[in-house]
Amino acid sequence: MPFCRECGKEVQDDWNSCPFCKADIQVTNIQDSVVIGDVISTTNVNDPTTISTAVKSAAECSNCNSVGATIHACKSCRKLAFCGICEEDVVADRFSKWSHPPPGAHTYMVPEIYVKFSEQRICDECFNQTAIKEFATCETCGLFHDEDLFCFACYFS
Repeated sequence: MPFCRECGKEVQDDWNSCPFCKADIQVTNIQDSVVIGDVISTTNVNDPTTISTAVKSAAECSNCNSVGATIHACKSCRKLAFCGICEEDVVADRFSKWSHPPPGAHTYMVPEIYVKFSEQRICDECFNQTAIKEFATCETCGLFHDEDLFCFACYFS
């Protein structure tokens, strides 16, 4: 006895629609195929060409072009931001955009806000737009710094 795909109730072989939920009942003749949910595929999923096509169509990281890695979406604009493979490099690159004294030049602690802001899961475009709004930008070197502070990079050079 077949069952309705919509409501799950038992239906007769010769019925065209389900009397309980009014859904159309389509008899599907399956031969040499793979059924996944409501999708019928006659493709051999173990075929190397199929696997290669699936991998090629997977999302690609916009930063490092990796495929198959977990890609983080920007929490501001929802575009793809970066993947788990390049996340450390993205954070390091963003952190390099902050003005801070060179090692040994000053006993200065990097403000926690710089670190947390650099580690946000946002795309580069949203990072730059937000940094420009929230922080001062040095006119000489272009690095971001707290509005209450001067540009350490220019001061110590």
